[in-house]
Amino acid sequence: MDKIQMQVPIVEMQGDEMTRIIWNMVKDELAEPFIDLKSVCFDLGQENMRTAGESVLNDAAEAVKRYGVGVKCATVNASRIRTSLASGLNAAGYFKTPVAAKGIRACITGWKEPVTLARECQADRIREYAISCLEYALLEKKDLWVGFREPAYKDAFDEAYDSEFKESFNEAGVTYSFMPPAEGSARALKTEGGFIWAMKNADADIASGFISGAFSMPAMMVGCLASAAGKYIFEAAHSTGQRLYSAHMNGEETSANSVATILSWTKALRMRGIMDRNDWLFRWAVRMEDAVYRCIEAGFITRDMAPYSLAENPHILNTFEFIRKVRSFYEGEPVAEKPAEPVQQQTAAPAPKPVAAASKADDPSVEELYEAFFDARSYKRKREILRQFGGKLTDKMITDFAVSLDVVVEDGSWDARYMSLMNCLNQMCRFETDGLR
Repeated sequence: MDKIQMQVPIVEMQGDEMTRIIWNMVKDELAEPFIDLKSVCFDLGQENMRTAGESVLNDAAEAVKRYGVGVKCATVNASRIRTSLASGLNAAGYFKTPVAAKGIRACITGWKEPVTLARECQADRIREYAISCLEYALLEKKDLWVGFREPAYKDAFDEAYDSEFKESFNEAGVTYSFMPPAEGSARALKTEGGFIWAMKNADADIASGFISGAFSMPAMMVGCLASAAGKYIFEAAHSTGQRLYSAHMNGEETSANSVATILSWTKALRMRGIMDRNDWLFRWAVRMEDAVYRCIEAGFITRDMAPYSLAENPHILNTFEFIRKVRSFYEGEPVAEKPAEPVQQQTAAPAPKPVAAASKADDPSVEELYEAFFDARSYKRKREILRQFGGKLTDKMITDFAVSLDVVVEDGSWDARYMSLMNCLNQMCRFETDGLR
């Protein structure tokens, strides 16, 4: 079988200890046999960090800004590294989602879908945090709960929603609600889950343990750093498995849980497929995630899952057997001659988000979008067109569009110039009536 081709690389960030061992095997067993994997690699392991220092973090963040998607292994000093990456990426939101597998008993039995916890990366970027949360809710097609006591946060979220996202939320069937932590905790228990809950960091610290524990497996968490400009880093949001690593280095058999590492890869490559309109890559990600869930549901698990397994006779596998078993579930599914249907992705965020489409009418070329921007008779339509460019929008186009709008976009990074142009259009949309003035 021919390997799936990639047009644009992802940024790969290696980590530490047992998760580094798992990382390499996931690549060797689940990615590279099926994908002609293209990645730009950075070593964020503790040993290399002692030598390279902050420069490797800066370089990794710049690479993600260039290519759009990164995938990160668990690391020692995870919080410090995540903070540095968030700063370099201009990331405003961090989204942490537990893995909800049918074969694992949930402590809150009413929750059928995982609850994603959103927290801010940088306290001085409230509006960008709001945009990142609204963007992520549309991307995942999940309701957004806003849980803030401070008026400044609620006002920023309300303003961004009303001015830029309300129509898109309605079209996607996604709701936006104000849900303070105290009220929200009681209400959340009565739902079926499946929403995104945005909080300040102090509240998020408390809620994080509650949400991860609700699905029984605190180690099975996937995190995502997201910028308002539509750049993402996916990671396994757990520790590096130091005790298991010591056992592994001593030649002992280990049974380490690799689910979050596998899903960080699938979510990163799924996003790459969406951005590049690569249906085959998107389908690989969906199928591989399904293989993980079917493997667990069938009772093939690692030792830490055993107390929570719903399988009648679970099979405890070691670290490497579990990854190989996931591959066997993936390969056991028939491969279609071509994708059954094109990838459809809702796109309505303020950052560029290419949309897979089935026809040229739905997937205009860059040249068609460029001309359409100048021909558009409303600022709202111009904003919609700007969002369709995705990563194909160039600095020259930004300059041309700014000149046509009679606004000034200062020199700087692509992200900063894009956001400046989008902010100008947002302002114009607020004062627009039926057409351009």
